[in-house]
Amino acid sequence: MNQEIKNILQIEQLTLQLEKMTEGLRVVIGERDDLKTKVAQLEQKILVLEQEKYLFNENINIIEARFNDIQKEQRQKEQNYQTQINQYKKQIQDLEKNQVKL
Repeated sequence: MNQEIKNILQIEQLTLQLEKMTEGLRVVIGERDDLKTKVAQLEQKILVLEQEKYLFNENINIIEARFNDIQKEQRQKEQNYQTQINQYKKQIQDLEKNQVKL
């Protein structure tokens, strides 16, 4: 009978330990599921950031292309003005030559 009581007490202790371990396992599983959810959220945020980075780089490319176009236009204007200046100088020289002749 004494052995029976010891066995019953041991069974109860083991049952309590099993319940504690089961609860601990539930907590671990819950934490794992929370981590999986957080990982999925972070992966989604990474995708969004990668898309934003792509769009940002595209905008930079557009701005650089427009800047290059503006620079080309500016160089062309400068060349045109220089050509006009040279033509005016030539006309002035021609007029001065003609004036000397007169």
